[in-house]
Amino acid sequence: GSEGATPNKKSCGKALQLPSVSSVRILQQILQACAGAIHEETAVHAFSSVAKPLNYIGKVYGGGGIAPDSGIYQILLQTCKVLGDIHEMLLSSIPNKPISETFALSRIAQLATASLSPLLSDICLQLSMSEQNNAANNDIQLLRHEFQRAVELSIHSAAISLIHHPELAAESTLAWRRYDIRGAMRGPGGEDHVGCLSLMRLAEESDHLTTFIVTPLRTGTSTGGLGPAILLEIGKLHDDLKILENQRGPGIDHGKGVAPKSRRIVLGVISRFAIVASAGHGISQEDQERVQAMLKEKFLSPVSSIASSKQTTTVGRDAERMFRLCEATFDLASFSPELVSSLFAPVEESVATDSTRIECMQTLAEGGLSGYSRLSTESSEREDQIIRQWGRLRGALVSLIRSSAHPGLPPLAVEVVVAWINAENHAIAIQCRAGPEAASSLFNEAVIGEETLSAGALVRVIGEILKDLPKRAQRLGFDQTRVLESSRNCISVLQQSMSTVLQTILIDSPMASSNCSVDPRPTLCEAWFLTLFELIEFIRHDVGLPQMLCEDPILKQIVSESAAAGLMLLLFPSVNNKVKVVVDVGMSLDGPHMLAFMDFLGSSFALGPSMLQTIVSHLEKTFGMSGIPIIGAALFRGGSGGLPPWAVECMPNVFSALFSALGKDPNGYGKMLSESMEIKLDVNAARFGGVLPGTLFAGPLFKKLSAKTKHEFVEKSLELIVKDTGDAWRRFKVILKQLCGGKKKDSGFNLKPSYTNWECDRI
Repeated sequence: GSEGATPNKKSCGKALQLPSVSSVRILQQILQACAGAIHEETAVHAFSSVAKPLNYIGKVYGGGGIAPDSGIYQILLQTCKVLGDIHEMLLSSIPNKPISETFALSRIAQLATASLSPLLSDICLQLSMSEQNNAANNDIQLLRHEFQRAVELSIHSAAISLIHHPELAAESTLAWRRYDIRGAMRGPGGEDHVGCLSLMRLAEESDHLTTFIVTPLRTGTSTGGLGPAILLEIGKLHDDLKILENQRGPGIDHGKGVAPKSRRIVLGVISRFAIVASAGHGISQEDQERVQAMLKEKFLSPVSSIASSKQTTTVGRDAERMFRLCEATFDLASFSPELVSSLFAPVEESVATDSTRIECMQTLAEGGLSGYSRLSTESSEREDQIIRQWGRLRGALVSLIRSSAHPGLPPLAVEVVVAWINAENHAIAIQCRAGPEAASSLFNEAVIGEETLSAGALVRVIGEILKDLPKRAQRLGFDQTRVLESSRNCISVLQQSMSTVLQTILIDSPMASSNCSVDPRPTLCEAWFLTLFELIEFIRHDVGLPQMLCEDPILKQIVSESAAAGLMLLLFPSVNNKVKVVVDVGMSLDGPHMLAFMDFLGSSFALGPSMLQTIVSHLEKTFGMSGIPIIGAALFRGGSGGLPPWAVECMPNVFSALFSALGKDPNGYGKMLSESMEIKLDVNAARFGGVLPGTLFAGPLFKKLSAKTKHEFVEKSLELIVKDTGDAWRRFKVILKQLCGGKKKDSGFNLKPSYTNWECDRI
């Protein structure tokens, strides 16, 4: 609570309210009670449970202006002391007592450290500022002592817990039970050893906390922190965890040590600390060289492992070879972008020797392609394990590309990413042409599907890189020109893969209906349109050059051809409201891919008349007739049952953007609406999707509408759109729904979905 409190003087951001006196007293009493019972699980749990208010107090302190004799200062001091005492107790207890006596206590203590990392970061920042201003009096020195003690003991405690407390005491049961085993050394989310989470939060919470940890304490001064020795200790911890992992055997995550993903979190912590330590921060040249040598050794280990696996050709061990290759690739992806990007960098910028790096990249490139050649539309028990391990390797490669962004996609990664994307699209085409009843050795939940990693994942990673590029570039101090240059490799991947992507999503094969396969086209479609939406947002807002999307021929081609292809997709469903007179020849439009497309289409139209005209020209080239009415007809068809009801909710934004692209000309817009309700596919043309020769593009419903109804719709639409307000476009949606047959009851569509999850670190 902050009743009657005055704002804290904060130099930037919103002013924070000082906690009320009563709130401060309550926290003080809780901390005093916890301090006297740190051996009790309930006391440590109570201490962890007040992390949120303690973190808020840390923000207040980080803003400055807190007197040493205030209650808030005493809370900070007491928090650091209690945290240090808890971990000091664990350091003496864990090696000497049975696991059963320290397991639960240690788990809660590690969670407490992770939860309090924002507080520790704020204290670190304020201590640093006090020392720079020569304001480090005795009270500040006392707080600094307790803070340093808490951080150091927390790191040591996390390390000893990782060695002595197994992440999973028994085999996971999620494969055949609804709930997994209880009592695991994992966080509330059920993933990763809490000791790893504690280390990760301390390493990644803020640059100044990370710098404090790796900076040595200088003799005769109060500045500095723990120094590089702590980093070398964590490096040895990783080696010990790797040994325990190898002793358990391939694929066995329970028993001594931690699961591979948790060990990789430690690798990421090492990488983070080492990169900061390499920047100097008072570290001696000798210590810097030791840290860099340790990091290089850790990084080259999986590189060498991958390179050497190229020579392993024993057929009977293919599945195990693929498993080892996958694990090493996941290890590589755990390092910082500075290191991972060096794999794809010119020789002089790479950490690895050229020959080793070339063999490593060749192995990964060939490994990523190898699974697609194993596609079979019949079940294949013999190759089941090999293909499943390849599915995990595919996820590892996606993680590797995601981690290589520094800040954009490295130049030498373009060719291999394009090859993987096009190979997947080719495999999808083969699968679709085998028919909807065909089984699949690849496109199933065990290999490429929602339960593992859906099709289109590499396309989606390109979008993620574009979305995060401005933040990464800002940290590197890039100006607008360099930010734009950093996106060129991502754009190149999109340009070189566009043809196969669009051809694949437009394949006129019915949706897969076999229990032995999943249709990969919807997620590929979703990934593509989400990525293009982020490309437009990146150029328009982050780079600030919206005109570039219409002036750059490559960007214009990517956006316009994709928009035209998406509009063609809207023509695929049959939209007879009563009886399905024809079978839908394309993929289902019931999924998040249509959410992605509608957002992208609105953004495309918003780029103006030049982009619209290019989209129209692609449609005219395909159908040999005026393209503007086809756009309106495709949207009408979607509103008439071609699209799920939740996708139709996006129509006002799309029609509004289309109105702007037509120059906000009411007459031209009214003409487009009228012609869209009348335009037909030529009687001599081949069937296109659900549109039969000689029938209306907009669907059979519009054949039943009278001329008066159509005229009234156009008149009412023009009355609304000239206002061009949000309310007017929402009312336009109402009359559009009425025109298209009203609310669709029992439509058979699913509820509004969430976007696909593309995370793959735990496959």
